[in-house]
Amino acid sequence: MNRTNLILIVVLGGMLAVWAVQGGLGDGDETTVVAERMFRDFNKEAVDRIEIEGGWAQTKIVYERPGGEWLLASAGGYPVKQDIAERLLDAVYNMRAENNTGSSAALQESTRTGKFGRLVKFYSGTDEVAAFRVGANPKGSYQHFFVSKDGEDDVYRTRTILTRDRDRAPDPSQPWNTGSSGFAWNNYIQNVGDWVEAEIWNLGDIDATEVHLKHDDVDAVMKKTGPDEWQLLTGGKEPQRADTDAVDGLVSRVKYLSLMDVVGLKDEIGSEWGMDKPSITIAITARKVIESKDADEDGAEDKDSDDGEDDDGDGKKPEEKMPEPTYETLLYVLTVGKKIQRPHSFDNEKGEAEMKDFYAITVSSDPQDEANGWREKYVFLVRDWVLNDIDKKLDDLILKQEEKDEGIDGAKKEDEAEKEDDAEKDDEGEAKDEVSEEPGGDEKKEETTDEPEEEKSEDEPEKSEPEATEPEKTEPEKSDEPG
Repeated sequence: MNRTNLILIVVLGGMLAVWAVQGGLGDGDETTVVAERMFRDFNKEAVDRIEIEGGWAQTKIVYERPGGEWLLASAGGYPVKQDIAERLLDAVYNMRAENNTGSSAALQESTRTGKFGRLVKFYSGTDEVAAFRVGANPKGSYQHFFVSKDGEDDVYRTRTILTRDRDRAPDPSQPWNTGSSGFAWNNYIQNVGDWVEAEIWNLGDIDATEVHLKHDDVDAVMKKTGPDEWQLLTGGKEPQRADTDAVDGLVSRVKYLSLMDVVGLKDEIGSEWGMDKPSITIAITARKVIESKDADEDGAEDKDSDDGEDDDGDGKKPEEKMPEPTYETLLYVLTVGKKIQRPHSFDNEKGEAEMKDFYAITVSSDPQDEANGWREKYVFLVRDWVLNDIDKKLDDLILKQEEKDEGIDGAKKEDEAEKEDDAEKDDEGEAKDEVSEEPGGDEKKEETTDEPEEEKSEDEPEKSEPEATEPEKTEPEKSDEPG
């Protein structure tokens, strides 16, 4: 064997090794021999604590189930989705020690396993029953992941199949559905996003009547003075028209809030995250319909007449009295603390975590709103775009002169259009009144609708005949018959 051939063999061998690690083993190329479970003594029902830390995310998450229900223990017992915890336990139970790809330090770094991986530990009481590091997923195969047992160097390329999915057959009507799919480890261990309800609250059914914005040098109150109309009050100055779109934007930001992480209890870590010196505060006073009530307090209806006429006897049916809504006044407060950067995802091309901006926030609900009140105990992290453009300046809140002019012109046009409509209605009403006041009006109307054209054509020929004009030859009883 010459030197050239030897070099080619070495290069080819290296390429095959890289191909195998980076994704050469596709869904249909897995070993046919079922590997043994990685944790043969793992008991799903006995696990009561899960710890996740390390890796590119660099955050620690702890879940516990002290009384049968799983909670986010690292954030003051925030409630989590029970089915997510059960899926994770099932995945660990079904994890296989298959497709051993090697154990070198370089391999561990490239696959983000070993000391580079996200460490996941499971406890039953004080006993550790499973511990492993989850790394990257091979290129082009989101269902596969590189994993290694904690304290061991071997790296496995595994596709973990959940118990419920193990015998699932492909669906011929859905080409993309190949049956059993791998467990997406990253969705469950990198952050709490899939474990908790993303929606902090949804206040879509409230009607904001006042907004108080405070940040830096801005301390402004916007009061609703009419439909789509707000008044701006600042520091004893004369009230000004507020920009409705700007105020509605603030209200919308507060109404719909979604989280990326739950940091912990406000009483314990609030000052650490800037809640004692907030950068922005928005307080919204709102009203909410709680019941409907008849216009008449006793609920009685107007039954003065049975023929549908009102007391004036003008033949018009009285207007139906609509129920009047009853409101309760509520107060909601959004407090914004520190703005930070933290890892959000991993960039495989750059080989590093991608950083994103986050805000720490707290929320406060009115005591009457019991459904949302429990959330005010916690500090949340939200993405920066969730609070986009809430730090408005005074100039942003004041209605501009050109917008005022447009509003005035639009109002004038609406008034003119309404006046024209009212005038047309008045003309129609007067015309109807004139017809109804004529003597015998009903008979005239009936005659005009009973084929007047035909009667006219039948009468005209008779009048044109000479003998019809002679009195002695005309019989009164036959004067209406055709000639």
